[in-house]
Amino acid sequence: MLSRVLGEYAGFGSSCQSHTDPGCTLRFTVTKVSECAAGVSPGGPPPPGTRRKVVWLEVATGPGFTDSAESQDLVTQFTSVDSRGVTSGTIRADSMGPCVPRHQRIGPPLDHWQPGKKYAGGVEVFLPDGAAKIVNGRNTVEWSLP
Repeated sequence: MLSRVLGEYAGFGSSCQSHTDPGCTLRFTVTKVSECAAGVSPGGPPPPGTRRKVVWLEVATGPGFTDSAESQDLVTQFTSVDSRGVTSGTIRADSMGPCVPRHQRIGPPLDHWQPGKKYAGGVEVFLPDGAAKIVNGRNTVEWSLP
């Protein structure tokens, strides 16, 4: 598994060596984890033992990218890991969550990503108390939380 800090990219593809490498089919990063966007009503309380957060992402697709919900889930679905290394299982990730204004949301079913494009936005999650890291949907990249 790749370990990254917030803002550091991860990429997938046959020759994805840097964030500008044209061999990358898909590049992405978690830029920050924040509270709900300003002026947005978050709705009801989060489940016990969790905090409502927004995971902000930047995504770039390469020329060989083919759109699929599976590749988008790779980027927009998460698990969390606590300081002891215990994985929580899937944390709710909701591209339609009320914490993020519609024009700032990213991921299925909102987007149909195309080759050679860049995307940015937020995904609402219920982050378990004590989470030290978040891990992408395929368990290939982890980002340490501040």
